[in-house]
Amino acid sequence: MKHFKIVIAFLGILSIFIAGCFNPISSEEQIINVQKRIGDGYKYENFKEINDRKQVQ
Repeated sequence: MKHFKIVIAFLGILSIFIAGCFNPISSEEQIINVQKRIGDGYKYENFKEINDRKQVQ
């Protein structure tokens, strides 16, 4: 019984690890929008858009 619990725990941890490493959206384009603050308020404007795959990663 003790070994059965250890095997179940190991399989659970292994399945969580595998699910976390699986990346199904790797083919989608990734974009980062950089904004800068205007004045003293909470207003922002788009400053730069980064869509180069090496810079985004």
